[in-house]
Amino acid sequence: MILVTSYALLVLLGIMSPGPGFIHTVTQAITGTKWSTFKVVFGLAIANLVISTIGVIGGASLLLETSTTTAITLIGCAYLLFVAYKLLLTNAKPFHESTVEASFASSFMIQVSNIKAILFITSAVTISMNTTLPFELAVLIPMVTCGISFIWYGLVGFTFQVPKVSRFLKTKIWLINKVASVVILYLVIQLLLNMKIVF
Repeated sequence: MILVTSYALLVLLGIMSPGPGFIHTVTQAITGTKWSTFKVVFGLAIANLVISTIGVIGGASLLLETSTTTAITLIGCAYLLFVAYKLLLTNAKPFHESTVEASFASSFMIQVSNIKAILFITSAVTISMNTTLPFELAVLIPMVTCGISFIWYGLVGFTFQVPKVSRFLKTKIWLINKVASVVILYLVIQLLLNMKIVF
């Protein structure tokens, strides 16, 4: 139980740090419906479930391999640049259900292309699993990751959909989108500057 609790605290701290998933949740919560925000939150949680499952089954060593990390970083940067570009072009009108920004797939892709999330979650799994775990704990760790992700991003989405907050921020959504775009561009630049390109 101590293992799961310490893992949960470690994952919670990592997930709470703002990144592309957080920005995507906030912009969707401000401009979208409860359903579209739920899809974004669910996509992020399932992506973290997949990442932690890969870590549990031993895929962390493959993901931490330099050439794999380089490929994921480059693909992730390209996708994040696409998201930043879309945010930069959006205006004050709300997103529609059919847009890429409101979809489960978009939030899933944002999270699985975020190399820092991949490295953090797989490292947390590896640290927590320094001994052979019983099957129940090996199944529980990805579920804990998914649950924490769902609760955290759900709280973020819920907070930004409170009517007073949402109404105020909707008047500033064009500015929020521009700032979010610049923040994502900054994150991409930081990723590219800090990576070692190896194929």
